[in-house]
Amino acid sequence: MIIDTLGNLLADQPTETGIASFGWCGNDSTLYMFNGDSLFFYGPPIVTPKIAFDLKTSNQDVGHIVISRTNDIAYDYKCFHSEYGEMYIINVQYSDSTKSSKTYYNLAYKDTPIDKLHWAGQGNGLMFQISSTKFRWLLQYETPDELGNLQASTQYHISYDGKEIAYNINSGGVFSLEYNIYIQNLETSYKSRTITNFGSSSNSELPLDWK
Repeated sequence: MIIDTLGNLLADQPTETGIASFGWCGNDSTLYMFNGDSLFFYGPPIVTPKIAFDLKTSNQDVGHIVISRTNDIAYDYKCFHSEYGEMYIINVQYSDSTKSSKTYYNLAYKDTPIDKLHWAGQGNGLMFQISSTKFRWLLQYETPDELGNLQASTQYHISYDGKEIAYNINSGGVFSLEYNIYIQNLETSYKSRTITNFGSSSNSELPLDWK
């Protein structure tokens, strides 16, 4: 369902099921949805780069697709690599055809699926999770960095200017999902803001994001 900031229902997409990833693209004018096989759009049509796979791989199975505000795409896929065997790979294709694609070969965790893939900052980086380990990949570099202080968090997002990260940690224990929300400077690791005991007893996690 798509709702406005007041909670009013704007649209419902009942025909799209099994959604693996979704988000806003086209400067927040179009909602994209990926169900494991195809991309669907709600809003003005968007032209995205085509998905491409490493030529040394076979049996590719895409897990998630995420689209940036500038319509670049990032996706992870499981495959069989002729040199490394079965593994998971992240690939980035840019809408600007003059920019070369980027690939991360997940050799250290090659048997573990990639989860929570999303764009970070101004579209110059990615966030993702492998098992309980969180990563930030600034795309000017070849490999991502582990974010060790976020191991207990379930939701984590970098601000649009790329300077801060917001993340939550359950402060209520197993049966009472209350959360502390932290805003942390990525350069100094200083926690500039904290919202404590947000939420109530529930079986769901607490989503958060920047706007």
